[in-house]
Amino acid sequence: MSTSPLSIQSEVIALKSGATAVCLRCVGIYRVGSSGKPEARAIYETACSSLEQSSADALLLDYTELHYEWGDDMWLTFQVDHPSNDQELPFAVLVGEGCKDAIRSLLESDGGYDDWLHSGYVFFSKSIALAYLSDETRDA
Repeated sequence: MSTSPLSIQSEVIALKSGATAVCLRCVGIYRVGSSGKPEARAIYETACSSLEQSSADALLLDYTELHYEWGDDMWLTFQVDHPSNDQELPFAVLVGEGCKDAIRSLLESDGGYDDWLHSGYVFFSKSIALAYLSDETRDA
């Protein structure tokens, strides 16, 4: 049995808007190609269960310490739904050096963006990502 090279830590953060966000800090390696499917599933399932348990209003995927080269299954982690209602879940993705090129490629190929930074939800700064989520949850 193989062990995942990925560690996922979940915490709930209070936003300035009064809402809360689940922050998933993903540390380690996302295996290349279809071998990374277990990592994508683990991130997705942890996000869903953390949101359900906490009743948080938003999601921050912190990939600053993630080494991700490529693999289309990562797109699943961008598809987390709000567990308690039909509203779109505000989310942000925090990227670092070890994953930014692959995230760019994923968003421009699978996401259909001409420029990945125009997605509106990719950030290089945690404080800016949290401010974005606070703005997105102002009415939560």
